[in-house]
Amino acid sequence: MKPSNLESFVFVSSSQAYRLTFLVSILMLLSCCSDRELAPDQSLYFDSAAFLMNDQQTPPEDKGNIWQQVALPDLWDIKRPGVGGTGWYRFDLKLNVPPNRLWGIYLPRINRNAAVFLNGVLLGSDAPVERKQSTSWNHPLYFTIPNGLLKAGDNQLFIRLSSAANCRGRLLPFYMGADELLRPKYEQNYFFRITLSQLVGAFALTMGLCIGLMWLIRREAVYGWFALGSLFWAIYTSWFFVRSMPFTLPHWAALTFSSSFWMIACMWIFVGAYAGLEFTCTRRITIAYCMLSTIAVFALPQRYLFDGLVVAYLPLTILGGWMLFLLARRRVKHPTFDTFILFTSITPIAGLGTHDWFNLAFHQQRPYLMHYSAPFIFLLIGWAL
Repeated sequence: MKPSNLESFVFVSSSQAYRLTFLVSILMLLSCCSDRELAPDQSLYFDSAAFLMNDQQTPPEDKGNIWQQVALPDLWDIKRPGVGGTGWYRFDLKLNVPPNRLWGIYLPRINRNAAVFLNGVLLGSDAPVERKQSTSWNHPLYFTIPNGLLKAGDNQLFIRLSSAANCRGRLLPFYMGADELLRPKYEQNYFFRITLSQLVGAFALTMGLCIGLMWLIRREAVYGWFALGSLFWAIYTSWFFVRSMPFTLPHWAALTFSSSFWMIACMWIFVGAYAGLEFTCTRRITIAYCMLSTIAVFALPQRYLFDGLVVAYLPLTILGGWMLFLLARRRVKHPTFDTFILFTSITPIAGLGTHDWFNLAFHQQRPYLMHYSAPFIFLLIGWAL
């Protein structure tokens, strides 16, 4: 049975829907632009390096080692598939005059763990290389350079990067410059990637618990599916900000990604139930597919995980397009406000989910966006419920 209080919602929600749509669009735009390059005269920009695979914990010497020149971004899965371990990037820079103020190094994106050395001194690291249950894949990194460490003449910068084989190891172009110029850029990026993801996760968890309580009271299926989808959304969103895993990285990745399967499935089942669509067979197939995909993700070796996810997400992406088509057709035949709310709120999931699938499948460096749509969707649908 559908909730019956939608009429009172009609008169106050149209303007709110458009305002929320505008707000979320602005947030998406800022997130997409968060890695925009600084002007060349404001910082040193590094887009090439000498590279060496070497398991040393300190910068390796040149003697007996063959370094190869690489361009950044350096994507391990593409340039050296099947290779994992520890790699070193060396950058040679010459300064005419050493800086007379605090400088820093800003790494917009790495995967999976990194440490930075300048002139033989460790500036910092996100986690020890040997710590297998840690990843900074979505965390921008920033390290300050102590005064006097940079000198006139030749300087050497090393970045140690560790990643498992076929697990999207990468180093993107990065910056070195005055702290007052780079730190605001880092803080802005950190807010949109990490802090905002934490807020979205907390929002999804709260919404799931509240709607779940309503389901316990009313026992209506739409509340149950929406509550489950919200809780799975919260688990999936944790992938974007949790750095130290409660257990091994492969199992944590399997948990969060399989949660996204169920998140998508529950939301589509909720939409069908709320809109009164007849899709019992599709619902059963979707649930069975999510069960099989969850088992497969946990069973896959780590080196095949991301390729397996590309395959697993594709049918769910197609399902999203099919559900939007059914909803649009129902909207044409029955132009009620509830179908408008559903179509307006669910479209971001399908559109941004497709964006994220292309991101994953083709090794794109753009931010993942689907999880950011949670407040917009939950406010609209949750208010209606």
